[in-house]
Amino acid sequence: MHETPSSSYSPSSSRPRVMPVCECFDDRSFGLSRAAASFTMNLPEVNVPAALSLKRLSGHEPAGMNMVSFDSESMMRMPSRGVVEQALACTADIVHFHGIWTMAIKQIAQLKAYGIGVVVSPHGMLEDYIINRHRLRKWLFSTLVQKQSLLNADAIHALSDHERTCIERYVGTSVPIVVIPNGVEQGDSADETTCSDAKCQFLFMGRLHEKKRLDLLLDAWSLASIAGTAELVIAGTGEGAYAERIIARCQDTRGVRYAGYLSGSARIHAQEQSTYGILTSLSEGQPLGILESLACGRPCIVSTGCRMPMIVDEQLGWLGDEVQSIANAIRSASLLPIADYRAMVQRCRVYVRDNHDWHENSRRLGDLYHQVILQGQGRSSSPMIPSTTFRKFM
Repeated sequence: MHETPSSSYSPSSSRPRVMPVCECFDDRSFGLSRAAASFTMNLPEVNVPAALSLKRLSGHEPAGMNMVSFDSESMMRMPSRGVVEQALACTADIVHFHGIWTMAIKQIAQLKAYGIGVVVSPHGMLEDYIINRHRLRKWLFSTLVQKQSLLNADAIHALSDHERTCIERYVGTSVPIVVIPNGVEQGDSADETTCSDAKCQFLFMGRLHEKKRLDLLLDAWSLASIAGTAELVIAGTGEGAYAERIIARCQDTRGVRYAGYLSGSARIHAQEQSTYGILTSLSEGQPLGILESLACGRPCIVSTGCRMPMIVDEQLGWLGDEVQSIANAIRSASLLPIADYRAMVQRCRVYVRDNHDWHENSRRLGDLYHQVILQGQGRSSSPMIPSTTFRKFM
């Protein structure tokens, strides 16, 4: 049986043993998978004995992580205790679920019964758009499994104040909610390409999924009528008819280039070679592609669904939600004077440095793990640490 942390545990001298759980940690994936892997790989004060993938391993997992996975048979067994069994096997102090809407979330109560702390990161999966897709199925799962399971967690990790609001609306305020944004590596490129001294390039990087509204983006691009002096690069992959239609439209639309999926150094190179990032999604937790563009000093055009109000508030780019407003933003960006562009580049880098530094944000996540362990130690003799205590790490 799992041993609970001893009473001599000290956050300053002990390293919590944390087992992250995610649908997959494939480094070719976008969004959730890459964010979960990045949070895990940037925790120097935490011991990660194993990382559990809910899907069969693909062979493209990040190097340096001890990866384990369910097999296809156990995934089909509704009452599977695989998360609990793996947590006990690696003597985890904490299990950190990245993502929800999976039967694995049902095992939170069992984990707590063994004295294992639980942190959950929804990663934007409680946005209205997500909840309203397959609405009946989501309502049944919420009612029968998910809401009560989340109420058993020690803490829920939100990426932004907006996500905290979504979480509170879903499960109330009885579970501590801690806001820790995604982190990104600060771009070190000194190149400040402008629309005036090189061909202006707009970069979309993400899944070819209907949520990203790429049809809308391509319509706006055509309406902007700047194909002769600028280029739109679509970098990403997808499955099914929607992805096929988008790829075909890219090939048939003037000034658009389909680059396929880019990872690693190729992804970084594409962002550094671009002039602007662009994302017109209906719903995002906190898009890593846009944060990485900002880290490279690339201003961005985003939609309201990206949940990045700082783009406008901090003058880091433009907001557009409809074909006309997105086209206007594209046109404005392409005509931006050099001096204004360079000032915007500097603001982008400063914003990322001050708000999305991996070292600082990982430290805050480590602090949260320490607090969860201390809370578990004192639960038998003292009341639960209130949400306000956790929120000091926001």
